[in-house]
Amino acid sequence: RTRRYVWLMATGDTGEAVSIPGAADKTVQITGTFNSSTVIFEGSCQASDAGIYATLTDPQGNALSVTVAALEAITEQTTWVRPRITGGTATALTITLLARSTMR
Repeated sequence: RTRRYVWLMATGDTGEAVSIPGAADKTVQITGTFNSSTVIFEGSCQASDAGIYATLTDPQGNALSVTVAALEAITEQTTWVRPRITGGTATALTITLLARSTMR
């Protein structure tokens, strides 16, 4: 099963976390006008959305912390994922997560 999640965000926003522990394949696409903002994609292994997050990475080991439009695979297997926007003055960023689960 494949699921799609979309966040419409601006500078200072933290997206609502989604729980996708069974999603083996995850790809995030980030589009919009950044105006010097940074989009950070974070994950947590906590049993509940306890607010304890770390920056996720792509398959090359690079932090998912981007300042330009991007399409990236996510390496880590976490219970929760969320985007967060810092710095700059972005007013309309779209973050789309595609997650494919192998569980039924």
